[in-house]
Amino acid sequence: MLQTAVSKRTETGTEMQEDGEPTVKHPSYPYPVIQEAIIEIGFSLPPEQLVDPQFFGNFFVEVKDEFPNLQPAPIQPMFNIQFGGTPGAPIPVATVMRYQHKSSPILLQLSNSRIVINVLPLYPGWETVLSKIEYAWVRLVKVLSPEVVTRIALRYINRIERKDPGETLSRWLNPTDYVPKGVLSSESGFLLSQIRSRIDDVNRIGVVLSEDLQPGSFGAFIFDIERIAEQAVEPTTVSITNEATRLHDDIWSVFKEAKSERLENLLKGVPV
Repeated sequence: MLQTAVSKRTETGTEMQEDGEPTVKHPSYPYPVIQEAIIEIGFSLPPEQLVDPQFFGNFFVEVKDEFPNLQPAPIQPMFNIQFGGTPGAPIPVATVMRYQHKSSPILLQLSNSRIVINVLPLYPGWETVLSKIEYAWVRLVKVLSPEVVTRIALRYINRIERKDPGETLSRWLNPTDYVPKGVLSSESGFLLSQIRSRIDDVNRIGVVLSEDLQPGSFGAFIFDIERIAEQAVEPTTVSITNEATRLHDDIWSVFKEAKSERLENLLKGVPV
């Protein structure tokens, strides 16, 4: 089940439940299977504010000490669950500038209406990711003046290597509301499940199960969890990190409910 409690992050960074009690910290695994974590923050600017075409460069000045590599990256946005439209309909292509960290596998991608943080292996843990969200937003508001945050989305792509050609996903995941039992027993080459659910008018979740078949290997299972909220959020670091933490808690709940004991052992480094 998805979390219903709302967590709040104070100015000092302490995470609190709405009843004033600290949130329960998620476990940190030495061998995470997260192939990529993606955090998207969409925003709108005041009508009177014109976007200066130099803002990409101005943002680079703010982040270059940590993100010294800059290059244009016209790409399709990663999130495509649209409210009031067909699930899967793509968001129009926007010109994006990509800023790569000097030593960590972390990217920032910026357009005039959203900023995306990409975290590649080895996943450093939620607290580190949260600090990068704060870092990016503090520097963004130095070059733009967002009127409101309109969309926050998190996506966690988990990759589990298949150990032998006959292995099914049932060895790694348990059936849940988002993980169909029939798909778990599917043999290689025919494994696909997509569940996209509207929680309410502003919240959605998507879970995709698939496989990556690489030549010369047994391939891998992909467990892709996406959590999106499209609602007005104050453009402050506290409000944004509160909302991001809420969405992260929901993704963790989906993953926790589905992971088998064998997957738990893999994450801990216990032979499986």
